[in-house]
Amino acid sequence: MLASIGLAATLATGCEYSSPHRAISAAAMSASNDIVPPRWTQRLYESNCAVCHGIQGDGNGPAAGMFLTRPRDFLAGIFKFRSTPSGSLPTDEDLFWTITHGLRWTGMIARPDLSKAELQDVVHQVKTFSPKFAAEKPSASVTVAPRPPRTPALMEQGKELFRIADCVSCHGEQGRGDGPLSSGYEG
Repeated sequence: MLASIGLAATLATGCEYSSPHRAISAAAMSASNDIVPPRWTQRLYESNCAVCHGIQGDGNGPAAGMFLTRPRDFLAGIFKFRSTPSGSLPTDEDLFWTITHGLRWTGMIARPDLSKAELQDVVHQVKTFSPKFAAEKPSASVTVAPRPPRTPALMEQGKELFRIADCVSCHGEQGRGDGPLSSGYEG
């Protein structure tokens, strides 16, 4: 399946990716990701991501209709899986993690086959699709504390926090993801 998706990506985009990183030293790469010409990052994205996310990053690639959960539309700059507060852009590390590990129960496959430099290039390319990345910086990642023991008092505190933090806007009254603002986060 993965090989056929890769082949479909190559056929759909008409390009085959050859990494410029093989010709650039590791020291130079770690010093600046800007040395990689944008053409290379675009080709890498087209060869590996566009079959689902589309050449324009709109989530309408040739394979997008095959999935129950549609591929993310990068144009809006809304990302469901991130370590930052709601409404904030994801960090580069968030995007890197998602691409590397994939998203279980979705069509977003893990891509451990890409080198670290190639993954950084894909992150860079994804960020070019939304003007939000040029206008805003991601907020600091939220620190998640260890899970506390489940007690009636903590359950009540959780309900109150759910109300105060306006979680209902996205998650709905019953936590089913059907709140009034949830439409931008489908899939």
